Amino acid sequence: MSVRAGVTGTALRMLRHIPQGPLERAEGVVMLRFFEHGSRRTGAVRQ
Repeated sequence: MSVRAGVTGTALRMLRHIPQGPLERAEGVVMLRFFEHGSRRTGAVRQ
């Protein structure tokens, strides 16, 4: 099984303007910035 994740160009441009939150600073995972600021992300799981 594999998980596929992608980020659109729009989301990447938005990311530049969103400040880091405490979780992202602690864990070093950029994707947490989206979650900390209320964005929903979806993904697909393939078997």
